[in-house]
Amino acid sequence: MRFERAILVVGAAAALLFVLLGIEAFGRPLNLPILIRHALLGGLACLLHLFSQGWMLLFVFGLGRAVERSHPGVAEGLKGALTVRRRLLGWAVVLLLPTLATFLAGGAAFMNRLPVWVHPALFLLAAPAQLLALWRERALLAAHERLLAGAGEASR
Repeated sequence: MRFERAILVVGAAAALLFVLLGIEAFGRPLNLPILIRHALLGGLACLLHLFSQGWMLLFVFGLGRAVERSHPGVAEGLKGALTVRRRLLGWAVVLLLPTLATFLAGGAAFMNRLPVWVHPALFLLAAPAQLLALWRERALLAAHERLLAGAGEASR
């Protein structure tokens, strides 16, 4: 399995954990032990998202730069790869911002700094955004792989 695909699997596992936590807690009062577990696993889901998105972006941008530097004659053909990398960055933001907002709103709601309904409302926005972003990232990674493979063949 290629590295970027493995990182995408980590992101999908984080999204699954995020969704399962939301389903478990949605619409029911949580006692303190369940609330602590919910917060810890929610933090883990956010950290997994940050990890996977950070590594994916680092890998894709670093790989593109390495190919551009090692094969200067095919840099013109890699303009499409740069566009794909920029789109990937946009989807990473779509995935991370609602996730982090949901996590932070949960803590704020627990401390009575926000109305309690804000946390589940943000979850209802973040969960579909995560799934959509992961789906688009999968397609963009495949496009990036095709462009780099084409650039590699053109340099031979």
